[in-house]
Amino acid sequence: MKKENNKSRSIQSELLRMAEGFANESIQRPENSNEWNRFGKGNNVEDWEFTNEAIKSLLRIHYDNKGNPFTQVKIDSLSQLGDYLIERDYCIIHTREGHIFQKGISNHFGEFPVTERTQIESSHNNRHVTVSETGILKHSSAEGVFLGSALFMEEHNIHRFLGIPKGVTPILLPSHRRSLGGIQVELDGMLVWTVGNQTYMAIFEVKGTEKKTPDWSGGFAYHQVKNTALTIQGRLGPLAFNTTIIPVYFRNEWNKRSNIWTARLDRFEPFVSAESTPKIVSSLDILNLPR
Repeated sequence: MKKENNKSRSIQSELLRMAEGFANESIQRPENSNEWNRFGKGNNVEDWEFTNEAIKSLLRIHYDNKGNPFTQVKIDSLSQLGDYLIERDYCIIHTREGHIFQKGISNHFGEFPVTERTQIESSHNNRHVTVSETGILKHSSAEGVFLGSALFMEEHNIHRFLGIPKGVTPILLPSHRRSLGGIQVELDGMLVWTVGNQTYMAIFEVKGTEKKTPDWSGGFAYHQVKNTALTIQGRLGPLAFNTTIIPVYFRNEWNKRSNIWTARLDRFEPFVSAESTPKIVSSLDILNLPR
């Protein structure tokens, strides 16, 4: 196996080489395997599905069984793709039984807007003092801690950004997992509110960085937004007709040597169907939040 600059990328690229080998028959095709399945009827790379067992085999052979199989192919941004996948223009799509490769990287990743963003200063009210005095953001860098603190400190600004009417108090649901059709997703947080007969759900995907110069050039993966929204919509059943699902990306930028941090929020168009392409419609940066 050709080693790249980290384990995950090396694993991804080796799996793609194997799928290419099965497709062109330069490698003997597996039969009755718990690692590889025929996903389609053709002879293309996309017709081969690999399971977590295939990932475990590579981890066992090349990395002494060290590593979580799923995280090797959990690709949140373009920067996490293996070099060979980028060279061959493939990304990884999660299926009910495993994962497949799909041609066309540009069809699966989006970019965060850089210039068309609303920037505001932290409102510095009593809630900010509470967060600062308790030091909760200094002894924990967990994603949920940053999201919860921002929702607590900047409730008015974030509610206005999400379109929550004045006088309406949303329900805050903490991080949890949901599954549908064999695909499991993890929600970093959710706000739920109602207006008349309509229910609104803002679902948060949270990412953070403590780099002095944050780099978000890798953008975001469409599947993160779509899979989560699809799972929630599917679990709602008939209630989905009266429910608007609003994906929100929440990014926190902080540094151990600094007492302030920045929250960046990107709100997507309400989710409609599996054919929808995630599109950011509004962006908000809240500067100089206290740690």
